[in-house]
Amino acid sequence: MKTIAAILLTLSVPVLAQTPAPAPPPVAKPAASPSLKAQLAKSPLSGIIIPEVVFDKATVDDAITALTNLVDTQTKGGVKLQWIDKAFDRKKWSPTVTITAKGFSAGKLMTEILDQAGLEARLEEHAIVLSPKTRVVERRVIPAEKTEAPKLDGGSTHRDQFRDPLKRK
Repeated sequence: MKTIAAILLTLSVPVLAQTPAPAPPPVAKPAASPSLKAQLAKSPLSGIIIPEVVFDKATVDDAITALTNLVDTQTKGGVKLQWIDKAFDRKKWSPTVTITAKGFSAGKLMTEILDQAGLEARLEEHAIVLSPKTRVVERRVIPAEKTEAPKLDGGSTHRDQFRDPLKRK
């Protein structure tokens, strides 16, 4: 029994004596890119000039993709537009866009694309949210005038007038 205990003790000593391996150095996280709202605060779309653009019956998806690429090119990667589609599929949205322009600002170009496509945009923290335009109807309550209600003419008092036409005589 003593020999077994001695063997086990001899075998366990090297295991206990080992030092743990050093922890790997922390991986540097890439710098988080600023939000779209912050990017547009630094360089708004109205200040980004697009030299020339020609859309001839382009789909909404193609026009928005082209606008995104043009803004990325003009700002040298400084503004990365991101889009979220609400309540519609951009690829199936039927209106087309036809624009020929030189020296338009990106903001004006985006407005023109959205107007022709029947869309509206809202800037959120990390993306531009697109949705179909909604029509707001003004609702007003008009107080009733204090007049007598008009009297209705009861018409003929004969019961034959309202007889069931399917009943036999």
